[in-house]
Amino acid sequence: MNDRPFSAPVLAKARKAVEDYRFSFWREDGRFVAECIELDTLGVGKTSNAAVAEARDLGITAAAVPIESRKRLPLPAFAQARTVQVNTRLSPAEKRAVEDAARSGGFCGISDYIRIRGLATV
Repeated sequence: MNDRPFSAPVLAKARKAVEDYRFSFWREDGRFVAECIELDTLGVGKTSNAAVAEARDLGITAAAVPIESRKRLPLPAFAQARTVQVNTRLSPAEKRAVEDAARSGGFCGISDYIRIRGLATV
């Protein structure tokens, strides 16, 4: 457990690293929940912006720990090679529902939505 504040250079590196990380959000029980995909930090708020801000702040702390101990951080999602393809058949109604869920969650498309939300439960 860290019983002292992080140094300014460590926090600066952590903030810089988290800038490249992806955040998704969704509504749950009347509030917004946001997640930093790479660091698995969750934020909750009355608005999506508040939830993402909390997840980002927690992500900075989560990133500072390995930086301080000179360990590697996870690569940003966009920098990870994706070489395997999975095909799924959906009805037109299912496809529209998944597209709507992806869009309302701030995802770029169905692939990102399925990958990120599916892997979040692993």
